[in-house]
Amino acid sequence: YAVIEFDQGNRDRQAGCLKLLQEAFPLAMVVLSGSKSLHGWFKVQGADETDVLRFYDVANVLGADMATKTPSQLARCPWGIRDNGNVQEVLYLDFDAMIGGHNAQQ
Repeated sequence: YAVIEFDQGNRDRQAGCLKLLQEAFPLAMVVLSGSKSLHGWFKVQGADETDVLRFYDVANVLGADMATKTPSQLARCPWGIRDNGNVQEVLYLDFDAMIGGHNAQQ
C-alpha cells in the first residue's frame, strides 16, 4: 500500500484529494489519525515503482505530507490507539480494492 496523509485543510478537502488520487490507484481504506488528518491507503501492489513515485508527486502537489513516501515511515493503523487515547478510526473500507490488484477499478 501507498499511504497518503493529508493534514492541511478540513476533512472535506482532504477527502476530496483522496478521491482525486483514486483515479490512479484503488483507495482501499481511509483512517482518521485520531486528530485532524486523513490517511488514505492505496493498493499499489504489482504497480511499477516509477508509477508509484509519480503518484506520490501528484499527492504532494495536492498538499499531502511526503513523510509517508519513505518506506520506513510509520503510518496510522486502522483502529490503533494513540498515546492520548484517541482511536484511529476507519472511515472508509473497500474490500474489493484491498484484495484486487492495482487495476482493480478497471
